[in-house]
Amino acid sequence: MRFQVLGPLEAFDVDGRSIALGPRRQRAVVARLLIASGRVVPADRLIEDLWGDSVSTGASGLLQSNISLLRRVLEPDRPPRTPAKILVSAAPGYALRFQPDDLDAWLFEQEVRQAEESDLFRAPAQAVSLLDRALARWQGPAYSEVAGDDWAGPEVVRLDELRAHARQLRAMGLLGSGRAAAAAAELEVLVAESPLREESWRLLALALYRSGRQGDALSVLRRARDVLIAELGVDPGPRLREIEVAVLAQDPALDQTTMLHGVGGGESITAIEQPPPLERAEPNDRLIGREAELKTLRDRAQSILATGRRGAALISGEPGIGKSALVGALAAELEAQGWAVSWGRCPEAEGSPALWPWAQVMTTFDQAVPRTREEWEVLRLGASTTRFHVHRALSGYLARVAAVRPLLVVLDDLNRADEATLGALRDLAADPEPAAVFVVGTYRSAEVSEELAETCSALARQEAARIDLTGLAAADVAALVRLTCAEVDAQDRADEYAVAAIAARSDGNPFYARETARLLASEGVLVATSEVPAGAADVIRRRVARLPAVAKNVLRTFAAVGREAEVSVLVRAEPHHTDEVYDALEIAIVAGLLEEPAPGKVRFAHALVMDTIYRDLPKLRRARLHFRIAEAMEELRPADVGALAHHFAEAATLGCADKAVRYCRAAAVQAEQRFAYRSAVALWARALTVHLVDPRADLRVRAELLRERARAEQLAGLAQSARESRAEAIRSAEVTGDRALTAAAITAIDTPMMWNNRNHGQTDVAHVELISRTLAGLPDGETELRARLLATFALEAAIWHDPAGASAAAEESVALARTLGNASVLVVALNAYYIVNRVPGKYDLVLEIGAELVELGRRERLPGVEALGLLSRSSALLARGAVEEASVLIEAARELAERYELREAAALAGLAVAAIERLQGRESEAERMFAEVAAKAVEAEMWDIYGSMMLVRVCRLHETGRLPEAEPDIQQLSAAYPEAARPLVALQAAIEGRPDAAGLLRHEPPFDYLWLLMQAFRADAAILLADRAIAEELYGTLAPYRDCVSGGETMAMVLAPVAERLAGLAALLGRDPSEDWRQALKVAQRAGAPHWEARARAALPGG
Repeated sequence: MRFQVLGPLEAFDVDGRSIALGPRRQRAVVARLLIASGRVVPADRLIEDLWGDSVSTGASGLLQSNISLLRRVLEPDRPPRTPAKILVSAAPGYALRFQPDDLDAWLFEQEVRQAEESDLFRAPAQAVSLLDRALARWQGPAYSEVAGDDWAGPEVVRLDELRAHARQLRAMGLLGSGRAAAAAAELEVLVAESPLREESWRLLALALYRSGRQGDALSVLRRARDVLIAELGVDPGPRLREIEVAVLAQDPALDQTTMLHGVGGGESITAIEQPPPLERAEPNDRLIGREAELKTLRDRAQSILATGRRGAALISGEPGIGKSALVGALAAELEAQGWAVSWGRCPEAEGSPALWPWAQVMTTFDQAVPRTREEWEVLRLGASTTRFHVHRALSGYLARVAAVRPLLVVLDDLNRADEATLGALRDLAADPEPAAVFVVGTYRSAEVSEELAETCSALARQEAARIDLTGLAAADVAALVRLTCAEVDAQDRADEYAVAAIAARSDGNPFYARETARLLASEGVLVATSEVPAGAADVIRRRVARLPAVAKNVLRTFAAVGREAEVSVLVRAEPHHTDEVYDALEIAIVAGLLEEPAPGKVRFAHALVMDTIYRDLPKLRRARLHFRIAEAMEELRPADVGALAHHFAEAATLGCADKAVRYCRAAAVQAEQRFAYRSAVALWARALTVHLVDPRADLRVRAELLRERARAEQLAGLAQSARESRAEAIRSAEVTGDRALTAAAITAIDTPMMWNNRNHGQTDVAHVELISRTLAGLPDGETELRARLLATFALEAAIWHDPAGASAAAEESVALARTLGNASVLVVALNAYYIVNRVPGKYDLVLEIGAELVELGRRERLPGVEALGLLSRSSALLARGAVEEASVLIEAARELAERYELREAAALAGLAVAAIERLQGRESEAERMFAEVAAKAVEAEMWDIYGSMMLVRVCRLHETGRLPEAEPDIQQLSAAYPEAARPLVALQAAIEGRPDAAGLLRHEPPFDYLWLLMQAFRADAAILLADRAIAEELYGTLAPYRDCVSGGETMAMVLAPVAERLAGLAALLGRDPSEDWRQALKVAQRAGAPHWEARARAALPGG
């Protein structure tokens, strides 16, 4: 069987005859599975990719119909009811099994790789021959029939890029063979098709030069520069610049083979991988084939016991692979050796409270090691405390348990964990306090969230053991089958034929093998080896189908609850008689579908059992089941607001939308109190979705929900999303005509901030006017709301719109907040007061505000506020060059940001550290840190981060005398921030000798936190232009800041001591600059900046 995808999709049998794959939809199924490279594609993903929203019902049947038709044409001679070998079913979907060299795309990649690995410079003709053969495989665009579909896009782009790379390599081979004219012709086509490939332009220029066309070569390089600037806003890279210099100089090296080296710089080919094994699973009650993994865990436990130090391990793998079974075996061994063991399971059901697994762990030892009052409080529903105290109490409690007996904590299904649970795990693993605590976490390797990935990285730094489980060997599968049959006295059925057949069918999947073995034991070899469809889910369905009707109904209700449930909830939710429910549960336990983890509780033996049953439920029936469960839980567990929110929301179409909204709100508030802000955002969003289900939906409620979502997004570090949600909230509130509601919406995101809450220099004037109108119409007595509105006005109008009005509003807000005695309002007011005073000359005031914020944050246990205070003080200190003092505060802010996952504070502290590294001469480390922090800032949705990074680069290039290289950045900055960036444009014009430089120089920059930096650029431009009038003006303007650093208050765009610029201006004005240089030397020494110090010493007499 061969497949061709480099053009129209085609398939050929072993005799080379073309196979008719059928209409477009069937061909798309084949293409989608080919792109998966032998991996299993879930049925749901296939339906979503191939049908999208066009089929709302019956899509599974349509997919199955297409699969059946394809199997007939791909394996026409396959006997009925025998498993397919090419288009196979494999939970949870389908896979196409083929050898890599059966696919033309794979052969193409191999031939290109061989060409890359051949001696391209000594035997270029051989490489060209290989590449000719590879490129001849292309009969048109890759996957041409489906290339426009989203799911095919990435693979099509990858193959197109590889083809262009191959053509580039071929041109390189032609050049090496002395066929420069042929190479030039090929490269002309390539640059026309892919004009952003710099290496193709370089090779084209080289080919033209070697063809005796030096003028054309230079023309090509000019074209390349124009294209790169127009399309990307960047200058050509160093290799293009180097060849331009060489062509101009007619460098003899252009005719040497060495000029070809380095083509492809970093481009790599990723070959299609061999088809992987099917999804695997493993029994829960007996461990087979995991001796090596168990030894790894034993050794780690013994190390923890010997050293008394905390340790961790992470076990990953696909569903059913045996993660829980492995850790269960470890738990049994350690418990027998005297260890205390506790399990915390992250529930499959939505809506569980934050930190739920840790609450389970602590509850285990309540009687043996009673909790202190603080330890009870931190995990109590609705408790209001800080992340630090939660983690400290948790870590301290576990240490007290471990002081009695060494402790194993198992956190199962971390892929389901909320952010608060994962944050506690990270802090616990990093706690330096000695304690014999071994934390083992399991998770599904295909379901790794951003937070879980961050946790894995954090634990790796703590040298946690990592185990990635794979499937069992055939001999282990055979042993498992025999053991399963022996458990029910059916070992006589496990003969050699049956065992071998199940081992082959299971493809190493232990969960499937065990379930099939149970079928063998109950129904015999014929059913087990002939009639069972190829997939664990189908095996589960057959086992469930054998149960009585009542048992099936109870299992369906249970599946809607989640992996584990209280029997009382199931009894209350089921319409059947209590005895019937208990009988049904007992039958399911005997059948091995359920287990009893504790009295009064039942649990699905495996998540796959629950998933299979639940996914088979029609949506309408799911809604009815969730409604019954919600009513039962409301009666029996009214405090479990997370679960109630989930179940009522799932049943919202049945007339309970109001309850769903109420419980979603309660669950969101609870998540915020547990610092699970992103979970809170999701809950507020769900409340909004459910609210619209009710045709009588109240617009006031919508405004309130939008306001709360905006606030949660701000807390989660999603600043731009928060502003969008706030705008929606305001629009909804204004429609109601309720001024108080509008005011509440306006103040939705008044949480403390240090970075801009909008693009630099921009003001939403309509929003500012709305705030003014709302303030004017606010009823008497609304003191708190007025204080918050004033603070919001100050933040929105500050610096660029109405500096005086913003300052007055901030002062009034602070005064009102002090009269209220409300710490949260005072924080908001002080934050606004800081923002409006974040300008040169207000450093003493900023230090005072920062000190009060630090004190408030510590007293009220608000780490974000404390970090804000530390960083605001740092900005004032850096502005004065007091780097050593600032560094202490910045490091304290970094620690808080890391401990409490304060994204904005972490990014700001990182920028400050990077700036200090640069000014103290550690350039490579500074560059690395700036890149790392920029990525985090983008993740935190910080406004203007790209512009800020451009300005950082401009400062670095100007400091090193390379400002012309910053031309693309300056152009972009000027386009985005025309007023603020005008001094930069003036300096650039002065360097280039442009006539408009003098006019540009006369424009004053806005008086904000960039003012001193921009005045420094103006000073440099005035000196270059010898403009004595501007120099005189600037000297007087900058003289009060002679003790400061240009850009210091930005904590990122740091340029040089202001006194340096004063010295330059003084020299232009014919005055003695020595005093200014002495002052610059003092600032440089205070900052610990060796290059600043060297410049000052060199300029002073005797230097």
